Amino acid sequence: QLPRCAFGDCTRPIFLGVGDIMHDFCGRTHAREALAQKGQLLGAPRGSCHTCQLPGCVRPVFVDPKTARVHEFCSRGHAQKAIQRHLHPVPAASAAGRLLPGV
Repeated sequence: QLPRCAFGDCTRPIFLGVGDIMHDFCGRTHAREALAQKGQLLGAPRGSCHTCQLPGCVRPVFVDPKTARVHEFCSRGHAQKAIQRHLHPVPAASAAGRLLPGV
């Protein structure tokens, strides 16, 4: 069983990144909030768990500047390739016809 998130009284397990990298928080939101309490900012994603998940690509993942959501791929094109190669499931929104046209 994974340790609990270090933010406040959050009871969720910590985020386990690629290669079983254990983070202190359940996600970036709690990491950002914890740092904000200390007057610090959360930096851009980096490290092996923030590298595009398409085999052979070493570019950093895409981070949506509006929502701060960290994606699993560097681009929509690499996400589509991973789905087409059956390396990644089709996102629920895409299955409903809202994302990744042509997949």
